[in-house]
Amino acid sequence: SKEQLPVAVSHDNIGSVFLSKQNYDASLAEYRKSLSIRKAVFGSQHPDVATCHGQIGRVLQAKGAYDEALVEFRKEIAIRRATISSSNNPDVAECHDKIGSILQAQGELDGALEEFQAALAIRESSIEISNNDNRSSTDEPQLHFPSPSSLTEHSERKRKMLTVANGKTKSSSPKSKRRALPLPTKKTHDSSSKEFSEPREKIVAALIDSEKGNHKLYDVLENKSKEGRLQIL
Repeated sequence: SKEQLPVAVSHDNIGSVFLSKQNYDASLAEYRKSLSIRKAVFGSQHPDVATCHGQIGRVLQAKGAYDEALVEFRKEIAIRRATISSSNNPDVAECHDKIGSILQAQGELDGALEEFQAALAIRESSIEISNNDNRSSTDEPQLHFPSPSSLTEHSERKRKMLTVANGKTKSSSPKSKRRALPLPTKKTHDSSSKEFSEPREKIVAALIDSEKGNHKLYDVLENKSKEGRLQIL
């Protein structure tokens, strides 16, 4: 059952330590226990089982048992080919390297060369597929959305253009001419005519017509000898 998988991991860890100590037999015993558990859980055709065969083959290679190591590596590559949909998988290329290293150690140089060339072909094909995928993704139309800063700049430019346009409109419209009012003069004592002017008070009020923008001045005159009246200039 899957509850045994943590036990298999522990066997892997112990086997790795024995391998570092060059205690190859003890290491093999631990890795084979892990292999047995994983086969019981997943069956013989599973990537985890392929990994166990690879680990056992690595210990046998370190031990110098090349024939046995070659058997384990060939089991590993067979499982990976059966369980991986793509033949250009890097794990398969690594298996070719393992087999090639064993054949090279045994002096079978032609066989080793074939394995290394097979690994190279897989890696080159993987790079080509990756480049094709990148090119196809760049050919797709890209949608570009304006950034908040560009929207702010656009709004600011539009506001300035409207301000300038409004300024030109106001300056081009003829200004209403204001009529200058003569300053009131106060009559002085005339000895020949013996006439005296009556004192008067002048109050000037400015009213703004907000709709037309015109200014009207009203001169209110009060005379002690006459009734006050409103004169529109």
